Amino acid sequence: MPYMNGIFALLDKLAPASLLTVMPDAEAVFSGYLQQHPTIDFAALTGSELLSSDFHKRYRLALVDNTLEYMRKQDGAALIAKLRDIHAEILYVIIPTGPGWTNLQTTWNAADMIALGLRQDARYGPDDKGKQLYHFDIYDYKITPDWLNSQHWSNPQMWNKARW
Repeated sequence: MPYMNGIFALLDKLAPASLLTVMPDAEAVFSGYLQQHPTIDFAALTGSELLSSDFHKRYRLALVDNTLEYMRKQDGAALIAKLRDIHAEILYVIIPTGPGWTNLQTTWNAADMIALGLRQDARYGPDDKGKQLYHFDIYDYKITPDWLNSQHWSNPQMWNKARW
């Protein structure tokens, strides 16, 4: 998984206090990182475990890889929504793109990810068999427009001039 170097660089940049992974063999993949960061609160679950449980713990960062493409699209969307809304402040999702991938149960594209509120961050690998990284951050998912402030809400210039 050559794209994992980018993920580890991202982890070093964000330095999360807690990390939830939804991917197969997460303990093996992150063993070196966990040895370097022994205080991190780490959890590794499968998508089906997360969807079927009453697990409600919140993590600073969640990472989904090698999971969505092997789930029904409806279940994958529910997993992303649950992670985004309940379990993570920052969510990163890695999905395969291009016609070179075979034996996938579902395919995901940019429109699917945008519909779930994620933004594309990076692309790894060749066009025919690459992977794309998408993210959702609760703190920057919506840019506040200029008009959304108390100055425009209250219309102070109209006070004592008209009755509503």
